Amino acid sequence: MTNFFDNKAKVNVNADELTKIVKKYKKLKKYMKSNIYELHSLNQTETYINNLLKEYGPEETENESIENQ
Repeated sequence: MTNFFDNKAKVNVNADELTKIVKKYKKLKKYMKSNIYELHSLNQTETYINNLLKEYGPEETENESIENQ
């Protein structure tokens, strides 16, 4: 039986776009750790992060992804 991961795929990624995405991700994670986010979550007025979580689901940690395999 052959292993699915034996073949290597080549992916072209625009470095500038990837940098923008990483910056936005870091800002959102910092915001999610802030007290303001906690207040908005308790008041149920936070919509942007909630919409993202509904659309994409909660973030999976490295340990969770290893356990699921």
